[in-house]
Amino acid sequence: MKDVPVWDLPTRVFHWLLALSVGTNLIVEPRGGWQFLVHVTAGCTALALVLFRIVWGLTGSRHSRFADFVRSPGIVLQHARGLLKFQAERHTGHNPLGGWMVVALLAMALVTATTGLFSATRRGQGGPFAGLLGDEGLSGIHETLGNLMIFLVILHVCGVALHYLVARDNIVGAMITGRKRLDAATAAAEAPLASLWRAVIPAALAIALGAYLWSQADFVSGDVTVLPTGPSAATAIQ
Repeated sequence: MKDVPVWDLPTRVFHWLLALSVGTNLIVEPRGGWQFLVHVTAGCTALALVLFRIVWGLTGSRHSRFADFVRSPGIVLQHARGLLKFQAERHTGHNPLGGWMVVALLAMALVTATTGLFSATRRGQGGPFAGLLGDEGLSGIHETLGNLMIFLVILHVCGVALHYLVARDNIVGAMITGRKRLDAATAAAEAPLASLWRAVIPAALAIALGAYLWSQADFVSGDVTVLPTGPSAATAIQ
């Protein structure tokens, strides 16, 4: 057996930052004030991360690419049956079922974050494009998608735990260290990880877009009621 690098740094950083961003928004509801600020910040971060991951899924290291882990329905079904029979095998990268879960989580995070851009609170605070739709925009759809995200996250965690119990494959540990213990033949067939420089441009563009969208959000509308002052104040209040 040999300890081999499997997950590159951009993939691992993306994974944990997305988990933090999504987890934050599943806990902090955008009710206004600091909660809205945190929610929008996490949402824009998640959107930027997903956009980066889509590019990295085409240009990153071998096991970070969609072509490596998006398998046919037949292979996924076969793997699922193996899990239920406690006979699943280990995989160097994502297993067939986990690969499609990655796609589902990316798609759900992308759609949820995008609808958040068009959503507003009852206090009038809103995403950068909330004013295009009026009232609360897509907040109802955004909330529904958030609930579906909770379901997917729970399913993902259960899948990781089940895969560990069946295949003894420590996915969490590998996503922290980036390394897995592989047999000599499998280790010899592993390609080098992609250069970090390849991630610089897509990461910079994603961060710039996320920062721009964050800067366009309305963080203050409806929070402050301005009362008149001076000689006319008493008349106006009456």
